[in-house]
Amino acid sequence: MSSEVMYALDQANEIVAFMNEYPSTFREGDENNGQALMFMFALFKCQEEARLMNRNSEILLADIIRYMVRHRLFFETRGLIVEVDGSYQIRRGKTFVFYKKDDSTIITDPSKSDKEKGMIILERISPNVLGKNRYHTLAHRIIRCLNPDIKRCERRYTLVNLCQTRKITKKEIRAYCRGRWGSLWHEENKEERKMEALRVIGGQ
Repeated sequence: MSSEVMYALDQANEIVAFMNEYPSTFREGDENNGQALMFMFALFKCQEEARLMNRNSEILLADIIRYMVRHRLFFETRGLIVEVDGSYQIRRGKTFVFYKKDDSTIITDPSKSDKEKGMIILERISPNVLGKNRYHTLAHRIIRCLNPDIKRCERRYTLVNLCQTRKITKKEIRAYCRGRWGSLWHEENKEERKMEALRVIGGQ
């Protein structure tokens, strides 16, 4: 295993620890959205550093991207980070895969400067994580741009809705739904019923 992969794997373990520290923040499938997870984790770490130095914890986009480049945070999490019995862990034996552009692994390419790597990452994540039509709900729920109407290089970001309460398991959600709507609960309004289960169980 190369030193680049070993370092990135250490980062993946830190992401897992972060997810387990804020369990109710995450929903089924969030572990597969690597781009949003790594942007979110980089923003979290930048905010930690800012608070330690008594600086503004609303972080510039450029600083988040620099953190991602510096810490090799641009790899595939699908199948690498898995949920087991209500907590997240690294799947043993899973091949580690960095995101690529053409035949180049963006984050480890020695022919590219850190600035070039940052520009490629920004280009890749802009529609998926930062754009108005973000396709995955994790980015919508947790990542907030505080000044979206100004030019991109001056935009600042923060995290919202981080929650350290106990994670509600799939088993609990299914048990609630079966008790409320019967064994065929999933055949109609499945997502709405799951959301009700989360609200009711979480409020107990």
